[in-house]
Amino acid sequence: MTNLINRAERRSTSGGSVEFDADVLVLGGGPAGTWAAVSAAERGARVVLADKGFCGTSGATAAASTGVWYVDPTPAEREAAMASREKLGGHLQDRRRMARTLDLTYQQSNRLADWAIPIPLTSTASRTAARCKAQNICA
Repeated sequence: MTNLINRAERRSTSGGSVEFDADVLVLGGGPAGTWAAVSAAERGARVVLADKGFCGTSGATAAASTGVWYVDPTPAEREAAMASREKLGGHLQDRRRMARTLDLTYQQSNRLADWAIPIPLTSTASRTAARCKAQNICA
């Protein structure tokens, strides 16, 4: 988890409105917007991310139910996930690129869950299953 010390400054205003002083404004908290906001903050920018829902679960991902390719990094699960996608794509994929996508998606999704997204856990749900459910992500 990254320690973000440069926070956007929230200013008091009259009339119930909210005002922030920031370097970057990101509109939309789908996976791309959320990761863009995190990347800017990690580089020292004071960021405001404005979204109608929860980070990582809105935008095109939520509307289209496309999901995010989130697969545990166990060799058997990764192999099954890549084989499934290869079959769907006529075996035209580059496995190195698929592996990198799986690695980055797993890493970034977990960072978002740890850093920005409160995920309620039940006694029967694993952390991974709860993340998938809360973020609308699937393999």
